[in-house]
Amino acid sequence: MPSIAKTGGMFGKKTEDLFLQKKEQIAEKLKSDNIITKIDDLEPSIENVVENQNETYTETDLNNVWIAFIAQLDKASLSFMKERKLVIHENDKISVVFASNHERTLCEDQRLNALQFFRINLKNTQINLDFEVDNTLIPETKSLSVEDKFNKMVEQNPDLATLRQLLELEIEY
Repeated sequence: MPSIAKTGGMFGKKTEDLFLQKKEQIAEKLKSDNIITKIDDLEPSIENVVENQNETYTETDLNNVWIAFIAQLDKASLSFMKERKLVIHENDKISVVFASNHERTLCEDQRLNALQFFRINLKNTQINLDFEVDNTLIPETKSLSVEDKFNKMVEQNPDLATLRQLLELEIEY
C-alpha cells in the first residue's frame, strides 16, 4: 500500500492523522474479532479488498444489475432508463446510451451512484461508466393531415363516419 505521504500529503497533516487513527480503529476491531493477529496483517487485507476486485461479468449480469439499480432509485421520472441500452467496451468501460441530451441530463446526477452500484454488485472496481447520446434512438414522428387524423379515428370508431354522413358534415382537408 502506498504511504500516506505520497497519496494523502496534499490534504495536510490533519487528514493524515485522521486516516491513521481510523486505520488503527479498524485494526483493533479486526483484532478483537480474531480476524487478524497484528496490525501488519491489515495492509494486505486492505489491498486485496481494493485492488483485487476484478471479477468478470457478462452482459446479462450487467443488465440485471442495471435493472436492480433502477428499481432501487424509486423515481418514476427515471423509469425510461430501463429501456436504455448498455454497451460494454474494452477495459471495463460501460456506456449507457440515451436517446437525447435531455434524458442524459436527467440521469447525470445518478452517474456516481450507478458506478458505485455496478462496482459493488459486479465485484469489479475497474468499471468506468459513461453516458452517451444516440439521436437515432428517437423515433421519427410524422405529422398527420386532417384527413389522416379523421381516418384514424374512423378506424377506432366506425360509427364516426356514419355520424358525419347523417349530419352532412364536410371535413376541411
